[in-house]
Amino acid sequence: MWLYLLTLILLVNYSQQQDLCSQTLLDNLSRIMDARLAALEIRMNQMASFLNGFEAKQDTNNIEIMGKLAGMSATLHHINSTIGGVADKEDLSNQEMEVKLDGMSDTLHHMNSSIGNVVTEQNVNNQEMVGILTDMSDTMNNMNLTIRGAEYKQESNNQELVGILTNMSATLIHMDSTIEGVVTKQVANNNSLKEIKNYILALQQLQNTSIERIVDITERLPCRIADGFFIFPGTNECFKSIREKMNWAAADARCKAEGASLRRPKDALALRIFLMKKYGDGQHWVDAKADGQFMTWVGDQEHMSASSPLWWPNHGGYVDTQYCMRYLTDQSHLERNPDHPYAVGGCTSTTYSLHPLCELKME
Repeated sequence: MWLYLLTLILLVNYSQQQDLCSQTLLDNLSRIMDARLAALEIRMNQMASFLNGFEAKQDTNNIEIMGKLAGMSATLHHINSTIGGVADKEDLSNQEMEVKLDGMSDTLHHMNSSIGNVVTEQNVNNQEMVGILTDMSDTMNNMNLTIRGAEYKQESNNQELVGILTNMSATLIHMDSTIEGVVTKQVANNNSLKEIKNYILALQQLQNTSIERIVDITERLPCRIADGFFIFPGTNECFKSIREKMNWAAADARCKAEGASLRRPKDALALRIFLMKKYGDGQHWVDAKADGQFMTWVGDQEHMSASSPLWWPNHGGYVDTQYCMRYLTDQSHLERNPDHPYAVGGCTSTTYSLHPLCELKME
């Protein structure tokens, strides 16, 4: 009987010791898992903070890139405006042309440098993105190792350990979602880089077109712009309005002294308006003189028909040799008859003292 009781007491003590050992083992394992989970949580917070900082930096970089592209666009409009101004300005000297061309060349070099900086910044962002993904991948591997260690050490269905593993699984899912968002943003950045490359190509094409326009303008320099001649826009006609007034014979002699001659405008209506905008009121002499039968263009000896619609009303019939042709480049005549720019006037009369309209023949 006593032996039975002693044996029973020993069995109870052994069972209590076994329970105590199991509980101690579970407590130690729980503390280990708690410590690892706390470390992982700290690491996750650090990575979340780093990701937030990276996203903020990406947003800042995107704003800077958009600002640079906007600046490039403004510079592009300025170049177009400058080129257009060069094309439309008639009294531009060779020296002024060289200064403007040098300025446009410096601007294009600056834009190319800015584009290079944008591409460099994008490459730096790509490197930072790769670093983030690598760091997150290492963290996921460490968490997987921790989970495997927990499963190896504890084969029971301990609810606490199951909860820990469940939380870690949810953390992994969250990280997968975060990585997917980062990858999506990287794809968008790559698309932006493609747009920048397309923008560079467009700038290069514009640069080539601008050079062609500059060459075209330069080829017109024989018009002697520095001497007061100008190209009539849209043509190869090179004119000069002498700002002194004189009779027709003196006008003819003055043009010849300039190495030019009184000429016949190809588009009398358009040139009429252009001269008025450029110089204001003031009629001109042109290269036509009556020979007793017709009003004749002296340069090519072509007759001006009395019924031509370009005549001022009732002026087409004056063919006496005392008459020369007036070009009515004044506001009063334009308002009364905008489609009739020619009239007669006495070649030597003091009543008609007009500006010579000289043309330099372009080779």
